[in-house]
Amino acid sequence: MIHKRKIPENILNSAKNKLEELEKLNNSYIKVLNYQRWVITEDVIADVKVTSDFLQQLNKIYIGNLKSVTSDLIEQLSQFGRFTYKFIKQKECMFVDYDNPNAPFICLRELKNLKIGRTPAFCKEIPEMYQNPDPTILYVCNLHQDVTEEILENILPGVEYIKMSYNKTFKHDGYCYIKFTNANITKQVAKYFSELTLYNKKVYTTPLVINMEIPKFLLPDLPNEVYAIKKRIDGRIFKRGKLLELKNILDVEEFDDDFEKEIRKELEQFGEIDDLKFILNKDVVVLCKFKEQTQCRQAFDQLNGRYFGGKRINAAVLEE
Repeated sequence: MIHKRKIPENILNSAKNKLEELEKLNNSYIKVLNYQRWVITEDVIADVKVTSDFLQQLNKIYIGNLKSVTSDLIEQLSQFGRFTYKFIKQKECMFVDYDNPNAPFICLRELKNLKIGRTPAFCKEIPEMYQNPDPTILYVCNLHQDVTEEILENILPGVEYIKMSYNKTFKHDGYCYIKFTNANITKQVAKYFSELTLYNKKVYTTPLVINMEIPKFLLPDLPNEVYAIKKRIDGRIFKRGKLLELKNILDVEEFDDDFEKEIRKELEQFGEIDDLKFILNKDVVVLCKFKEQTQCRQAFDQLNGRYFGGKRINAAVLEE
């Protein structure tokens, strides 16, 4: 039996409003999928609740199917920014928490070899206050320690400012934010970096994932002058030569052809060698001249302080 009574107006209005909200939500998800980034346009429902948990979840990723946390895995994750992690052995999984929301975005994009994704609590809608990120700012990571603000300013066009992340040891963390004069230059530089290795390291970039305030990265109790002095000291200690000196590596009575072959093989990992000499006094001193200055510095970074045959190597870059 069919009742011919009309549906009350308030029910019709409620159904109509729900339909409109569903259409808005559907349009938002379509734009997200097309844009390939969690940046929601003005069509997002205006009453999304803003909570502090949003930013925390945006910085996190989940990695599954892990038997253990290896040094190789830590090295891979470190390419994209500073992070902490929690490994749950019983569930064979790991939660990684980066210090900014841009790093996990690149991590998810690049590490296709891992079972990796967002945490279950990840918020898929960005609150209004975090929408519309500045398109002229680029997040750049996996930078070699030799790469400075001055080097980046010299090789990149239209740089307005560079903010490098420094830690308490006065070394940068391998990432920075670069603001350009316009969005077109930002896109060009991102494409340029995608085809570039800088100091033998692949550089990764992304435009800002959300609208965010760029941190100053200076330690609050240290004035800017300290960093200027630090750079001058670094310039004197880490000379730009091609000649590497290795001391405290071997007693002279242990020197033989096998050692010469072994150390040559080790040094050739860093680049082409022009000349290799040995000074035999009480200890053996190794002098290696590389083809390029960057190869010499990379060898210094890797070998200085490392143990070899029970001895801790003292390395230095010498002027020729």
